[in-house]
Amino acid sequence: MQRSSDKELVAALGRAGVRGVAPGEMPLYTQLSEEYFARGVRLDRADRDPLLGFGLDAAVVLLTPVVLEACHQLWAALSAKAAEKAAEGAKDLLHRIRLRLGRGEGREPAAPVEFTAEELALVRAEAARCAADLDLTEGQQRLLADAIVGALAAPAPAAAPGE
Repeated sequence: MQRSSDKELVAALGRAGVRGVAPGEMPLYTQLSEEYFARGVRLDRADRDPLLGFGLDAAVVLLTPVVLEACHQLWAALSAKAAEKAAEGAKDLLHRIRLRLGRGEGREPAAPVEFTAEELALVRAEAARCAADLDLTEGQQRLLADAIVGALAAPAPAAAPGE
């Protein structure tokens, strides 16, 4: 079973990915991500029906479920790499991603989190691989990987006054 914090992280990565790949779907993101997690949808090349609809025109193929699945696979792959390695570097990367994303919307990290070029390259490569496994076009693979890396590499947003 996926931990709640992992679900929040996948959702946060997915939000960044959808902004980069399919910004027109952002108004539907909350509904589509809730549906994705509620159904436990796990997509592969042979299973594309969940991409259709959710009450929209049947000819519309939504990318949000594909982006969420790519982010789910990315987090699983990075977690597996951390588990494989006894080195603290991989575990530290996962910890810092958790801090950077604030473990979900509305929660900010306690301190600024920065990533090395090597770490961002690893995240980019894994994100592109996950997107390729889901048959996204090369352009969509690049956009998704760039959006996820951009969400991690961008400066943390400043807190609003009074927070």
